[in-house]
Amino acid sequence: MEASIFSGILLHPVALGCLGLLVLGAVVVAADKAPESARFSAGRLLLAFSLLVVAALLIAAVSAYVPPQEAAAFGVRPENYHSALIHQFVVTATFGVYAAILGCVFVGLPITLQLAALGFGTIPLVVLASLAISVAVTIAFGLVSNVQLKHAAEAGAQFAAAHAALALAFGVGLGLPWRRTRSVANEA
Repeated sequence: MEASIFSGILLHPVALGCLGLLVLGAVVVAADKAPESARFSAGRLLLAFSLLVVAALLIAAVSAYVPPQEAAAFGVRPENYHSALIHQFVVTATFGVYAAILGCVFVGLPITLQLAALGFGTIPLVVLASLAISVAVTIAFGLVSNVQLKHAAEAGAQFAAAHAALALAFGVGLGLPWRRTRSVANEA
C-alpha cells in the first residue's frame, strides 16, 4: 500500500519535471564540461538515457509478472488479475525507472565518463564496472540486513543481471565501442 502511494507521488508532474531537469542537467554537464576525450553529444546522452528507461521498463515488466495461479494464491480474483498486474507493473516501473535514472546520473555517468577519459570507455568495461557496483551494493545490504546468505545471493544475482542490462543499454545509447582501439601514438 505504501509503495503504491509513494509511486503515485513520484508520478506527479512536479516530481517527473524534477527528474527531467536532473537528466537535462546531467546531459548539459556531460556534453559541455566533460574532458575532451570523454565528451559525448547531447543527442547521444539523451539517447542513452532513453534506452536506459526502455531497459528499466522491460526489467519492470518481467519482474512484475505473476502467473495467474500464484496471484490466486495471494487472493487475487480472476476478474481482477489484469488490473492487479498493471498496478504491479506501474509501481515496479516507477521505482525501477527512478532508481535507474538517479543511479546513472550520480554514479553510472561519472564512472563512464572517467573510463572514457582514461581510454577504457567500452561497453564490456562499463558493464563490468556495473557488476562491481552490484556486488558492492549487495554485500552492503547483506551486511546490514538479517537476510539469509542464500536469499541475499539470489537477490544479488538478479540485481547484478538487471544492473548489467541497464549498463549495456546506456553504453549502446552512448555509442561506446565494444573494444578498445589502439591509438596512433601507442603503435609508434
